[in-house]
Amino acid sequence: MIPVRVGLLNMETLLKEELPLMLLFCAGYNSNSQRAKGYLAEIGEALDKKLLVGYVDIDYCPDIFYDYDVFEIPTVIMFECGKPIMRHEGYIDPYKMRALVRKFYGVLPDVSEFKLDPRSDLWLIMPDDL
Repeated sequence: MIPVRVGLLNMETLLKEELPLMLLFCAGYNSNSQRAKGYLAEIGEALDKKLLVGYVDIDYCPDIFYDYDVFEIPTVIMFECGKPIMRHEGYIDPYKMRALVRKFYGVLPDVSEFKLDPRSDLWLIMPDDL
């Protein structure tokens, strides 16, 4: 699943979904945010049908940033049942993003379970890990 661009119109709909939501708060001018969007896309593809992924750009929807007290870019918030459960503020690399997802699902990290995506140099969670 490719990350969905989130705005005021679709935020409520995404929060009502049965699947958990991983939401990246980012900015188009921030290079760390752009890299994090790439990692988010990789995780979304690896966990299709287990996790919704989306991003909010401060230039297009600053109100959502204020609603969730996001003052650092990038920030990742995990939602379950419409409520924020976990968050990570500041620079995030693919390993930290993967660890956040694994912690959210209660899976202890075990490097031997990770598989390499041949299209990328990133180690990813594959669906059979969860």
